[in-house]
Order: sequence, then C-alpha cells, then structure tokens
Amino acid sequence: MLATLTAQDFQGYLNKECKISIGDETLILVLTEAKENPHAAIPDAEEGMRIPFSLIFKGHLDKTLESSANCTFYHQQLGEINNILITRIASSGLSKEPVAWYQIIFS
Repeated sequence: MLATLTAQDFQGYLNKECKISIGDETLILVLTEAKENPHAAIPDAEEGMRIPFSLIFKGHLDKTLESSANCTFYHQQLGEINNILITRIASSGLSKEPVAWYQIIFS
C-alpha cells in the first residue's frame, strides 16, 4: 500500500483530523497540505513511478513531537500506514497560529 499512495489519495482529507502513533504516544493532527514534489523524483525513473509528495500537518502545542520519529499514521477512511517518518518542522511561512507543524515525505 505504501508504495502506491499518491498525493491525490490525501486530497479529500485536507483539514481533517488523523492520528499519529509513536510508541505509546498518540498525537491528533490536522492534515493541511498534500503536495507533489516532481523535482524530488529519481532522474530517468521508470514511467509510471509515483511522484514524490509530502504531507503537512498541524497540531496543538500542549503535546508535541520534538524531532523525527518512526510512526503509524491512522485515518478513519484511509486506514493504517506503518513505519513512516514524521518530522517536526519550523513554522516559518506556514501560519502565525501557535501550533506545532509536522511533515511526512513519501519519496
């Protein structure tokens, strides 16, 4: 499943809550962006390969992840996606809201 996901698979879930589990911790995050990054594709990649993309999430500051971690992503409609890396990112340019920002990259 992981290898076949695309940014389009997440478009219908923008501004919806999802769960990220890291060990015994669970964060409730809101998916704010699902964006393709064609410049990150492998040069001369086979035709039909997935275009790399990233997901941007926001979450409350009262419970945060301070760095990167392997996690399980869960969304009610999409189901569970295991062993993906989530990273807390700087909020520069994303918004002036007092929230924590995170990114998952699918390459």
